[in-house]
Amino acid sequence: MDIDPSVVVPHGWKKLANIYADTAKGYKDALALFTASGNHQPEFYHFCGGQLDVLYLHLHLAHRPSLTGHVQADLPDGAFFDSESKSPAPTPEKPKRKTKSSGPSVAEAITEYVRSTIQSDNAVQRLLFMQKRDEREEAKDKRDQMKAEQEMSLLRFQEWTRISDRMRALRRELQHEEDPEIISDLTADIEQLKRKKDAINFI
Repeated sequence: MDIDPSVVVPHGWKKLANIYADTAKGYKDALALFTASGNHQPEFYHFCGGQLDVLYLHLHLAHRPSLTGHVQADLPDGAFFDSESKSPAPTPEKPKRKTKSSGPSVAEAITEYVRSTIQSDNAVQRLLFMQKRDEREEAKDKRDQMKAEQEMSLLRFQEWTRISDRMRALRRELQHEEDPEIISDLTADIEQLKRKKDAINFI
């Protein structure tokens, strides 16, 4: 839309009030969509329907969220006068004021949106902390298991070495033994050690 700033378009207070009411309604509708559950669109303008006045109101309320209401009242006819007229305007009667506010819903919606965003961020931080903690515990369990397996392997190797040394000693002794009974005992001992050694090999 082309706007010529040199052309003055007069607006009465009713016209201005209607303009503001339309803007406030557009803002409430856009805010409801923006804060709706499941929405992943980060830009508020996406829900403004191309209305820049709605976006400007959103940006202004981000700094002054209390400016969400307006006052509407009918003024007596005598309160209006021609600014070019020489006669002064008559003293207007005090009108009865009726406050028409868009209600606390807009401010509350903004507050609720900020609060839910903070809660969401805190929940994400807690989730990341728990995930990191589980990863640390899992890594520690793996290290402990690996250490235990290494210690067990060392013990098996030490036992295997001890049995091997004992078998070699018995075989040397068997080579020089002539007593049949002792030879039988040595042979039985060697066989028993051999079974233990084989069992270690299969572990």
